[in-house]
Amino acid sequence: MKRAVLPPVRGPPIAPMAYSIRQFCEAHNISVDTYFRMQRVGFGPVTMKVGGRTLISVEAAAAWRREREAETSTRTVAAE
Repeated sequence: MKRAVLPPVRGPPIAPMAYSIRQFCEAHNISVDTYFRMQRVGFGPVTMKVGGRTLISVEAAAAWRREREAETSTRTVAAE
């Protein structure tokens, strides 16, 4: 049976709504090893399971960044 050939998608690219672990690490310039180390100690982003995949929503990634920034600025102020 022949598959239908779909026309190419036109318009601007669709922004991702979730990252794979590898994509998250690439987007945040950290290694996969660092990601798993952070997850073990409770500093990783919130994840979700979709089938057999682990994904990180763009909202969870943004919340993770805000938490890391707040933690960093708190440590900086305390050190002064």
